[in-house]
Amino acid sequence: MRNIAIVGRDLILAPTMFSIVLRSLAATVVGICLIVNPLLSIKILTYLLGALVVLIGLSSLMAVGKATPTVLRRSLQVIAGAITAVGLFMVFYPSGADFIVLVLFAFITLSSGIQQLAGAGENGGRQFFVFSGLLSLLVGILIIVAPEGFMAAIGLVAGIYLVCFGMFTFAWALALRRKK
Repeated sequence: MRNIAIVGRDLILAPTMFSIVLRSLAATVVGICLIVNPLLSIKILTYLLGALVVLIGLSSLMAVGKATPTVLRRSLQVIAGAITAVGLFMVFYPSGADFIVLVLFAFITLSSGIQQLAGAGENGGRQFFVFSGLLSLLVGILIIVAPEGFMAAIGLVAGIYLVCFGMFTFAWALALRRKK
């Protein structure tokens, strides 16, 4: 079963019901962890994201092969090396990398909010999209404005946001299922 969300006549995602529910559960679990212990949760997320970035960088280095034109090969190797270096920085210096994680989270949150608001008019569950989109934009702006001084508060707000996002995404999945 496929549910397709269309925004402005462009196909932006075609998730299965399972992937929507899985995404909502993952967001809810991470949100609860952030609410219970925001500083430790942010530190753990930094380690995990750093390890993921290292894997992406190393796999990108391995993927640049003879099929890539010579002109691009060197550039892609430099980019993949830089990605790997950023991941290693996040793994071995997580205190300094927490800021990077918060900035990444802010931009992901902002883009998610924009997508949700853009999709509010054309999909089922309009009120969920509007509320979740506005909440996403608010959290993203707060993270950009004051990342250093409010690490614990931001972790708590991010946890509340993720729990709400998870619940609204789950409700959206149920609304799409009923609409089918």
